[in-house]
Amino acid sequence: MRVALARPNDRSPTGLSYFTGTILLQGCDNGTVLIPESGWFEADAFVFPDESVAKTLGSLIAERSATGTPWIAVPVLERPHDA
Repeated sequence: MRVALARPNDRSPTGLSYFTGTILLQGCDNGTVLIPESGWFEADAFVFPDESVAKTLGSLIAERSATGTPWIAVPVLERPHDA
């Protein structure tokens, strides 16, 4: 099943932010913080071909981010250009 990573976002018109596939690294006093780039729409999302990989990365990002907000794997419908 193809999935994307998403997390709740009250400011987004969709109610979610989608991980775009880009992670910025920022050093801090406690080590390195991961800053995931996100977009408001499913079309912005990086699509994972495997749910287990997405969940593993989502856990890692949440664990090493400044907010600790969890990322969840959400199913992605096939896009016309993916066919």
